[in-house]
Amino acid sequence: MIKKVFALIVVFSLCLFHIFSETVLASQLLVYDRESNVLQLKEKPMDIIYEKLSEYWLEGLITYKKVSERDVGEVYNTIDANRACSLENADYILFGYLKKNESYWSGNIKLYSFSEKKVIREFFASDDINHYERILENFSSKILEGLQAETGLRNAKYLEKDEKSREGRLPVSVYYWSPVDSEWSEKMLGLCGCEVGFELFPTQPKMTFGKILYDYSIRPYLSYSYGKEKDGSYPLNYHAITMGTFLFLHFHFDQKNAVYAGPGLYYEVELMSVVEKYEDEKLYFQNMFGSEFLVGYETSLSESLNFFTEIRG
Repeated sequence: MIKKVFALIVVFSLCLFHIFSETVLASQLLVYDRESNVLQLKEKPMDIIYEKLSEYWLEGLITYKKVSERDVGEVYNTIDANRACSLENADYILFGYLKKNESYWSGNIKLYSFSEKKVIREFFASDDINHYERILENFSSKILEGLQAETGLRNAKYLEKDEKSREGRLPVSVYYWSPVDSEWSEKMLGLCGCEVGFELFPTQPKMTFGKILYDYSIRPYLSYSYGKEKDGSYPLNYHAITMGTFLFLHFHFDQKNAVYAGPGLYYEVELMSVVEKYEDEKLYFQNMFGSEFLVGYETSLSESLNFFTEIRG
């Protein structure tokens, strides 16, 4: 029991590093004409960019916050940007300008990092004077790509806001279990086995718990276990075949790391042959139904390969 509790603490401790979201401030852009006169537009450019960026969850780990001069003062340079991030306890801030020329729009938006104390990305765009919305759409796409690159949140399946597509996985695992009961531990080396399942994530709406995305899956599985006697003990062979199904709830902390848990039901067939000293071989057979609960942690090694570790009880 103590080992299980300790293992659970380790699993959840690994995930705590990924719980806290990063905040990106969106400050109002300075808009002026070619004579450097400040313009007041009915639809402010950063309001539109902010709305477009807010459509993307980036796995729930990016929080956008729009700020005005009343909140943080004017933001024209890195000193202003640093002050604004400090006031709002933010990780990044977007600031810059948009210029209206006779026949076209042009602009520059900077991404300032509070931790690095410098501008880490600059985004440039220009477009025809009749395409005000399009240049802001262009800026939004570039800013989104920049944030993905800086934070590592590049998993495209989480960029659509409304729905997660159906997905299938083939979890394969190997395991070794050593009995702790004194009678069995003296006679059996332990059980080694393998398990193959099919995990289905059905089409489902995007759901969040605070800043964390979560979804559910169902996993039927088939496993086989084999046990052998220890040296010096009487001959013993143990075989077990288990079929079961789990229902999991997954919590995604970023594009690579997730923790999941859920209940399951199983049916198991056990067969054991024993040749005790001075006796004929005996065969033991039993089958059983049972329930179990599983907690797991997984990390993505690539788009098609994940590593996971699980605890059952």
